[in-house]
Amino acid sequence: MKKLTIKRVILLACIVCGMQTIQAECYVLDDPTTVTLYGVSGATKTYNVNGPAAVLTFEASKYWMGVSTNFTVYQTVNGVETKVGQTGELNKDFQAYTMNLNVNATQIKFKSAGSLNNYIRNVKVTRAKLITSSSSQLVFNTLKVEQEQEKTTTITYSNVGNATLQLNANTSGYFSITQGGTQGATCSATQTVKI
Repeated sequence: MKKLTIKRVILLACIVCGMQTIQAECYVLDDPTTVTLYGVSGATKTYNVNGPAAVLTFEASKYWMGVSTNFTVYQTVNGVETKVGQTGELNKDFQAYTMNLNVNATQIKFKSAGSLNNYIRNVKVTRAKLITSSSSQLVFNTLKVEQEQEKTTTITYSNVGNATLQLNANTSGYFSITQGGTQGATCSATQTVKI
């Protein structure tokens, strides 16, 4: 019985994807609007994250007379809210901030602190770069000479650019991809691969 580990296929696809031309950034959240949150009351603003998350970027500032101002950022993963990070003391001019998120984050929340108004704008979350498969391995039964057997798995791509799947368990020529071996540049796609 021959086993083809899909993790190997995915790893090779990732390596090939990494060598492709860089495409425009893909976002699961992109909100350019300016939001005003009152610091004393601890006002909050929640955003939905629509896909696998990677990096949160945003700009923040305060009303010029604000004191002890900052934002605390939280993420929701599997229904549980956890703290991601906190800005330092805000400035009256917008400053850029970057925080890493869990790939499974479904929401992010900003909580304002300090006196007077605080502001956030250009809130963006990049789509995580990943490839997953519906099967961790494909098991092929023993076959007689010149018999063929075909197995199918579904590959899901996220922010990987152009991708070409290759088999690294093919040293003896036993396996080949018969359908779905390439994927054009895309932010997110699913395709069926027959081996």
